[in-house]
Amino acid sequence: MTEKKRWKVLRFLGYAIPILLVAYVLSIGPATILLDYSKSNSGLTYYEVMDDPKYQQYEERIGTFYTPLALLMDSNESFAYVVYEYIELCFVIFPVEFKSPIEKNLGI
Repeated sequence: MTEKKRWKVLRFLGYAIPILLVAYVLSIGPATILLDYSKSNSGLTYYEVMDDPKYQQYEERIGTFYTPLALLMDSNESFAYVVYEYIELCFVIFPVEFKSPIEKNLGI
């Protein structure tokens, strides 16, 4: 590999890795919203959703994907606070309401 190609690859990696790490951390807010949104639009009550194996499997997969982030949050309270506030901000920007099937049918 020529010296010029090597520097191009290193420069690309120097930009790509930090950007991907930031995107990974920022993706937890939308992932949480999508999980709650899928629960709220399932037509089931809150307790039926919690007992549904499909949603438990979704939560397990998301939990597995974000395990490194969770471990970092466990070890650093300041970082955990920032992440929780970011998730709350995402819920303010994209509100998810959990309605029962009766409420949906009545248009409440």
